[in-house]
Amino acid sequence: MPMKTLIVLVCALLAGGVCQAGPGPFVVSRGKIDGAAYIIVSPTNWNGRLLLYQHGLSDSSLPPAVDINVESEPYQSLVAEGWMVAASSYRRSGLIVKDALTDVRNLYRHIGATFGTPKRTLLMGGSMGGAITIRLIETDPATFAGAIVLGTALEARDGVLAELTYGAKVPVIFMTNQSEIDESATYVKKTATNAVSAALWIIERNGHVKFTGPEYVEVVRALNRWVDGGQIERERKFSIPIKEPATTARFADQGAHGKVRQVGGGFGNLTVSFVEADFKQLGIALGDKFQVDSGGKTYTATYADTFTDVPSGQWVGFKDADGYYVISIVFGNASRTAGLKPGDEIFIRKK
Repeated sequence: MPMKTLIVLVCALLAGGVCQAGPGPFVVSRGKIDGAAYIIVSPTNWNGRLLLYQHGLSDSSLPPAVDINVESEPYQSLVAEGWMVAASSYRRSGLIVKDALTDVRNLYRHIGATFGTPKRTLLMGGSMGGAITIRLIETDPATFAGAIVLGTALEARDGVLAELTYGAKVPVIFMTNQSEIDESATYVKKTATNAVSAALWIIERNGHVKFTGPEYVEVVRALNRWVDGGQIERERKFSIPIKEPATTARFADQGAHGKVRQVGGGFGNLTVSFVEADFKQLGIALGDKFQVDSGGKTYTATYADTFTDVPSGQWVGFKDADGYYVISIVFGNASRTAGLKPGDEIFIRKK
């Protein structure tokens, strides 16, 4: 485990120690409010600004959990600049929108009572978290100054919810991959005559919430500039690529040996050490089947642009925006099914 990550984990356990890892000294606080876990990363030089992140759908069979990787963007840059960042797990896993609205508001009130009322609060949510974010911004523009809605799933709902009003009174940027623009574009179009019409940023990459670190930083800074009264591009198509990571695979046994880098995504997705060069050397192209071997078990996956290209319950492998590959089960739990955790060995080969 990298030393910086270890420091962050220790700080999280202490929930009150001052830490320094990457972005500068900060305090990590954890707790629960009405069954919803929360994490707050507060820099010691807090500038009064807060970013609240709303996560997407998670495995309903797992207990609620939440984390913030302060070494990933946009969190690293924001914390270094004095921003506080925070997130709620919501009170239960799985599909949750109505109660999640309450959980996010509870977290905001807790931050105000503990640290003082933020001078500015921006929201950011991905997938189902985007549906939560836009409902918060529509109903409480006095509290939340602006929002970023990522890879929208605006129709996500549970229980009885009021219909969307398309009447946000503060700046909102919808950032979406080029392969799934319809929901975002429809919402933005319906705001065209509003006093503050929403912006649509299309990332020229296929996928679902598949963005690079610099793209996250770009959109957060643009929203903050817009809230300040500045100008931004209301319609923008772009991408900010990053340097492809170098291969670390060991090629043998007619395949490639690698490791699990991390487990996440709310469904036990496996981010592995394989990169595009590894798949090319193995002759695995988009649409091909490949085998995943670990612990004496073999699983067959499809190489696709994103998990939505494969039916529910099937294994899939796709390249993430950071250049590493993700192997997962669509709406299933790859980590639990294969018994894999970070650092474990994994083997792939073309089927």
